[in-house]
Amino acid sequence: MKNQFFSSLFILTSFIAISLAMSGSLNAQKKVDSTEHYYGVLVYGADVSKVDSAFNFYESRFDEHLRKGDSIYAAYYLEVIAVGKYNFGDFNESEQRAVKALALIDLKQDSVSEGVKKSSLNLLGVLYRKRKAFKEAHELYEKSFELATTASDSISIINNIANLLRDQEESRLAIDTLDFAYRMALDFEDELLIASAVDNLGYVQSLVNHPDALSNLQKGLSLRLKNDNPRGLFASYLHLSGYYKDRGSKQEALLYAEKARLSADLCDDTTFEHKALGLLLELDDDAKNRRFKFLSDSLRLVAQERAYSYASMQFNVEKERKRTFASELKREEDRARNIVIQAIAIVVLVIAIFTILMIRMRQKKE
Repeated sequence: MKNQFFSSLFILTSFIAISLAMSGSLNAQKKVDSTEHYYGVLVYGADVSKVDSAFNFYESRFDEHLRKGDSIYAAYYLEVIAVGKYNFGDFNESEQRAVKALALIDLKQDSVSEGVKKSSLNLLGVLYRKRKAFKEAHELYEKSFELATTASDSISIINNIANLLRDQEESRLAIDTLDFAYRMALDFEDELLIASAVDNLGYVQSLVNHPDALSNLQKGLSLRLKNDNPRGLFASYLHLSGYYKDRGSKQEALLYAEKARLSADLCDDTTFEHKALGLLLELDDDAKNRRFKFLSDSLRLVAQERAYSYASMQFNVEKERKRTFASELKREEDRARNIVIQAIAIVVLVIAIFTILMIRMRQKKE
């Protein structure tokens, strides 16, 4: 009877322990699943209906790590929020969050912090390019490039620098920059990386009627079709549609614009869908649709320009102010130290002279 009691007790205890372990495991799995799902929502626009939930989730994770004093992962979650804000058009908030993430890890040098710095600086470069603050954008891209640890990151940042040069009507330099990125990609023998580089090269070449433009765009498309890469295919179709639109080949432009829309559906990315539909509207013969597209873009740009706060510049000014203050403080400390050293030297000299005189006087008496 006693053995039955202990046997039953052991089974009950084991059951409770296993249940608790499974519960903990399921909760942990749920948290991981939520993190990955909401990351897709903010970074890739995967499920637009969950945008508010995604922001709330990442905000709570940021607050949680900040309360624990974990500035590194607080900055990581903040950087994801910054990317999400950018993707959904809130550029001012995106800038504020990216700058705050940088401030949290300003002096950190671990791998997570370096990754957050690289991404945040690159994002700020994109934001400053949008407002045509080219010098500041270029400086941010260069700082981000210094932190790049993979070929993919390096090529992505080089591509952004080339876009910046193109905006400044430095097309020849932009093409040379992208050609360098393409050759770098070839060295790594990564077909998706090569596809991205050659497609970007072809796109910029197409803007200046370079003879290799169409060939390079088609190379990028072939590699992406071969590797079944929907997000890459969207970019290829969009660029090819633009190529034919600029050359008056409306049927081909419409064909690739529609393919871009279908690729956007496969990517489940609302920002892609918006771009594809915008291109289809541009190609529409209806003057009202074209006028609506033009006004929508113009009003959006005006609203964005009004919202900009140049937070990154302010952050840099504040850092410079602190650096200047620290430099002045060090100079004052050095000056005070020199005065003390000089005073000690004078005292030592006086004592030495006094000692020598005393010795001489004693010698004379003797």
